[in-house]
Amino acid sequence: AVSAALAAELQLPEPAMPWHTQRDRMVRLGAELGILCGGLGKLARDLAWLCQPEVGELAQREPVTREAERGFKRGACSVMPHKNNPVAFLRALAAAERAPQRVAALLACMPQELERGLGGWQAELAEMAGLLLHAHGSVRALSEGLAGLRVFPARMREQIDAQRGLVFAEALNLLMCPLLGREAAHAWVEELCRQIESDRGAAGSVDLLTLAQQAAMRQALMPERLAPAALARVFNVEVAAAHDDRRVAAVLQTARRQWAELSDRPHW
Repeated sequence: AVSAALAAELQLPEPAMPWHTQRDRMVRLGAELGILCGGLGKLARDLAWLCQPEVGELAQREPVTREAERGFKRGACSVMPHKNNPVAFLRALAAAERAPQRVAALLACMPQELERGLGGWQAELAEMAGLLLHAHGSVRALSEGLAGLRVFPARMREQIDAQRGLVFAEALNLLMCPLLGREAAHAWVEELCRQIESDRGAAGSVDLLTLAQQAAMRQALMPERLAPAALARVFNVEVAAAHDDRRVAAVLQTARRQWAELSDRPHW
């Protein structure tokens, strides 16, 4: 009766069996926290890489703080005034690096004795507390970094254009497979890509779309078997971006639905 009353007050499910040495539920929670830290760390690493001057597709804006008002710039380099280290992403990455060891420690504590373990669940306490701190700190750091993120679409487009169509080689290969067969299509596209690579750096170099159009005309594939519009569509950045937008929108819709369900029943 006491157990049922406590579970009802806390809005938690009442355990059907003694839990003292059955650590699967506790460790499963710890593993989920570790996975969360790892996922946030992946985002933080990618965002930090894209903030590098050599890439320059993103930049982290300095948050408005009392220190910033006094002239202290968070993430500033002591010897290079122009440099701005992405410290928010750094903190999220630090949590991701440390979480796996804590999850491993929880797994190591699972084989506890009989119905009252000795030392195992005591060892869990520091690891679980650490995981919660890592997850909380990583979420908070990444949210701060995203709030001050500046995006440079023109630089992103410049990076794509600099590849001279090579980023669309896979899509071109898939387009040509029904016409040439899988192996022949792969060899066909590979030869065109080789021409791009060998000509890299030359002034006035052609791109993969132009080479593909020329090769298709020589082989009498276009326009009868290969529509010029279909070939051009493969190299259309806007079409590719719209396709990705639809995929991301579907994932976000599912995530929002799951979040709403979790908010309605947070302890289940």
